[in-house]
Amino acid sequence: MKQLWIVPGIVACLVICGVCVRADNGLGEEVALLRSGRAFVPLRAVFEWLDAEVLYANGKITATRGNDIVKLAIGRPAATKNGRTISLDVAPFVTGGKSFVPLRFVAEAFGATVNYNAQQLNVTVIYADKQATLLVFAYRAGWLPYMGAWFKIDYPVHFRPIGREQSSSGQGYDGASFVSPDGLVEFYVFSPQWQGESNWVKPKPGERESARSTERDGDRTATHVTLTGPDDAYERAYVEIKDDLSNTNWFFGIMYENQNAHDKYLPLYLEFKEGLVQYAD
Repeated sequence: MKQLWIVPGIVACLVICGVCVRADNGLGEEVALLRSGRAFVPLRAVFEWLDAEVLYANGKITATRGNDIVKLAIGRPAATKNGRTISLDVAPFVTGGKSFVPLRFVAEAFGATVNYNAQQLNVTVIYADKQATLLVFAYRAGWLPYMGAWFKIDYPVHFRPIGREQSSSGQGYDGASFVSPDGLVEFYVFSPQWQGESNWVKPKPGERESARSTERDGDRTATHVTLTGPDDAYERAYVEIKDDLSNTNWFFGIMYENQNAHDKYLPLYLEFKEGLVQYAD
């Protein structure tokens, strides 16, 4: 069972789950979203897990498995299976470039067994001899949840997530980066189960350390470092936070090409930092 570590002074919004089971079943970092009282799952990831081929064009989706053809459209509360209409109580929607569909529709479309557990905040999909479990998080406009091996963090939907340091557990990542669509800014988080070493913060060839400071508050130490790239091409700033009481550490970082990019994305970065939820056994 994973337990929640609250990060005082950093976490502003907590999502608490009674039993947190990582999706180590072929669905990677995918999560389900709770919107309008309904659980939604990522269509492509789940349908491909169900051995269906998915095609998307202009808001219309076609999923094919064997002789079964399922069609639906974003924003429309209806679908068809082999020409037969299936009514949906809520319409599919898109966020962060991903299409989400009501959980129950997965059962109607391809005969899987589905279940939403409101107490444990997860959904399960069972098909043939395999089972997938997805954690459920509240839908937040403009943001998507990213599930690491031992943490969850919200990131801007238009950013591109990149898994970084592989977890020693063999499932998922202890660190992740999120790159802006214009490529000018990268957000970074590292949050292992207990303590760990971040590769992202290590100086790269040609970088120089241009600033460093340390502050201590009780059992917690925060070290702030700024690294400047070759020919001042970019800057990387990060903070490492160590907590002696819980024997944990984590990093937040931002890399930006110029001051304009820094100023443009700084409000999002500060909000990003507030969304960390850390788990431990």
